[in-house]
Amino acid sequence: MEYGISTILFKNSFNCVLEEISLAGFRCIEVYCDKQLLYFCEDINKAKTILHQLGLEIKVAHCKFKNLWPDDPEEKKRMEAVEIISSDFEMLSELGVDIVVVHMGRFRGGVCKELYTTLLKSSKQTIIELGCKADNYGLKLAVENLSSCGGMTPLSSVAEILDVIDGLDENIGICLDTGHAFL
Repeated sequence: MEYGISTILFKNSFNCVLEEISLAGFRCIEVYCDKQLLYFCEDINKAKTILHQLGLEIKVAHCKFKNLWPDDPEEKKRMEAVEIISSDFEMLSELGVDIVVVHMGRFRGGVCKELYTTLLKSSKQTIIELGCKADNYGLKLAVENLSSCGGMTPLSSVAEILDVIDGLDENIGICLDTGHAFL
């Protein structure tokens, strides 16, 4: 069994974070596609060398999600989010990442039933498109459950995500965030 740790738990510079994780005995890590990672990967070969020297593998990458609306019913905004999220796929593939995790929604505390249905439909289209783009780079796509905060929030339950991804490409699966699921 492999286990790892997320770099998001640390507040130091990315290189220092990687050293701390390595010294703690972890070998597998999850990274967030943020400015620190992009800066670290400006020279992809140097990044791979540092990871190798530290005995680390990036198994999972959490895609960008701040200020992105991949479930937006407005096609232009939805497509912008798809392009921004997938823009890191080539770099992540070169780093040896296996799985990219995506957040589909943005609404907390619930939405009305009509909007809920619309968001599910646009989410499914985004998942299909991101799954195809991920597959082009040999990546698996994992859809993370969102926090419902007591209201109707699309894709907050595992059952609903499984229903949405049922019948889609085999490289599309689920990421269970136990905190979001209140487990």
